[in-house]
Amino acid sequence: MSSTIVKETVKVSIFHKPVTVTTTAAALISVAVNLPNGVKKGLLVKAPGPTDDAPNTASVFIGNGASVSADQTDAGGFPLAPGESVTLPLDSIDRLYAIVASGTEVLNCIII
Repeated sequence: MSSTIVKETVKVSIFHKPVTVTTTAAALISVAVNLPNGVKKGLLVKAPGPTDDAPNTASVFIGNGASVSADQTDAGGFPLAPGESVTLPLDSIDRLYAIVASGTEVLNCIII
C-alpha cells in the first residue's frame, strides 16, 4: 500500500494592525477582507496588558454594530480587560465594533 502526500501552499498576506479605540463606537477593521478558499476567516483581538510595552488601563468593549455601548447592559459589548484576547470566527470582519467608557485604549488585531 502506498500513500501520496500532497502539499499545497496558500499565499496569504498577514493583515494586522493596532486600532485606537475611543468613546465613539467604530469598526475595528473598516474594509472587507477577502481570503482565499480554504482559509478560515476569523479575527484575533488582544487588549495590551501589563507585559506589553504600552498596556491598556481599562476594558474595551466589542460588539457587532455601531450601537454597542461601553458597559454590560443589553446594548453593551463583550469586555476585554487589559491583557485579555479573544478569537472570533467571523464571516464579515468589517462588522466588529469597539468602544471604551472614557479616554482611549488600543486593540491589536490580526486576521487568522
